[in-house]
Amino acid sequence: MPDEAIEGRLVGNFAELANGQKNALLFCGSSEALPVPDKSVDAVITDPPYSDNVQYAELSDFFYVWQRVALQGAFPEFGPLLVGKDREIVKNPRQGKDGSFYEAGLRRVFSECRRVLIDEGLLVFTFHHRASEAWANVLRAILDAGFFVTAAYPVHAEAPLSVHIRQRQAISYDAILVCRKRLGSTRSGWGTLEKEIQDRAARALEALRASENGLSSLDRYVVVLGKCLECYSRHFPQVFDEDGSAVSVEDAVARMERLARGWLDRRPPAGRVVGHSKDVLQR
Repeated sequence: MPDEAIEGRLVGNFAELANGQKNALLFCGSSEALPVPDKSVDAVITDPPYSDNVQYAELSDFFYVWQRVALQGAFPEFGPLLVGKDREIVKNPRQGKDGSFYEAGLRRVFSECRRVLIDEGLLVFTFHHRASEAWANVLRAILDAGFFVTAAYPVHAEAPLSVHIRQRQAISYDAILVCRKRLGSTRSGWGTLEKEIQDRAARALEALRASENGLSSLDRYVVVLGKCLECYSRHFPQVFDEDGSAVSVEDAVARMERLARGWLDRRPPAGRVVGHSKDVLQR
C-alpha cells in the first residue's frame, strides 16, 4: 500500500524480542557467534563475501581513515590506524588467506546459522564466481555445516551499465541458494544425477532466454553450477559411481566444473518456454 510503513521498534536483547512487544533486534558483531538461542530463528538471509572478488576491509580503509579523525576519541573501535582484517572471511593471498581459510570461515558461520535455525528454517544467500575453487569452497562449507541446497534461482544482479562491469566480460547473474538442514539423504547414481543437472540447467537457461536479450557464457556457467550444487547436495553423501564407489565432494566438484564448462558456448534451443516456469521460479 502507498501509505504503508515499515517501522522498527528496537529491543536490547532476544528475550525482549521474543515477547512480541517490539519487532527489531540490531547488533554489531561476528556472525560466528550470535547472541540468539538454539532453534529460535525462522530464516537467515545473508550475502557472504564472494571469495576473492572484493576485498571489503581494504576498500573500507578509504572511509575509515577520515571517520577516525572525528570518532577515535569517542569510540575505541576507531583506535587502530586501519580497519582490522585478520578475521575477514575472504580469499586474499597477500594476507595469507587461501581458499581453505575462506571455506573454514564460511563453515563456522553456516554452522552457527544451523544452530539458531528451527528444523524447518531456511538459509538463503547469493553467490557467483568464475572459479570452480570458490564454488567448491561454498559447497563444502554448506555440506559440512549440515545443510543441503534445496533450490538455486538465477537472478539478474548487475545492470549492464554498472561502472565496474561495463564493457567487460563480467558475470551479471547471481545464484540465490536456498538451503535447508540436512536430516537425511537418498541414494543416487552419478549418471542419473548428471542427467538431472543437465535437464534442470537447460530449463533454467531456456526460461531466462525467453525473458532476456542474451546470456553471457559466464552467466550460463553460474546457472549450471547452481543447479549442480542443488542436485548433488540433495543426495550427499549417497552419490555413487557405477562400480559402487562413493563420489566425494572433491570429485563431484571436478565433474561439475566439466559440466559447467561444457555449457559456456552452448546456446539454448529457440522457442517459447512451455510448462517450465514452476521449476525455475518456484520451489
